[in-house]
Amino acid sequence: MLAPNSERERLPDCVGCRKPLFVGDMGFAYEDELCCAECAPTYEQAKAEWEEQKDEPQDNPEAYAEFCKAYDAHIAAGGKPSDQCVTVL
Repeated sequence: MLAPNSERERLPDCVGCRKPLFVGDMGFAYEDELCCAECAPTYEQAKAEWEEQKDEPQDNPEAYAEFCKAYDAHIAAGGKPSDQCVTVL
């Protein structure tokens, strides 16, 4: 069980709804931006974002490879592309 918010490290607010975020919350992290679970893109949306950038030089190829692994694992485990793409922050 997570400690109360007052005892957890504060993270930047969600870029979508400005909800306060804390270490241990579920959400989506992209570069220096965070989204809460409700504002997080779906796996399908996140994949489309990466694919739109595939012709441009990748600033962070390791992050793309990590996303591809997470996407494949999510689908292999029975997840759907329309599920929210969230991890523990």
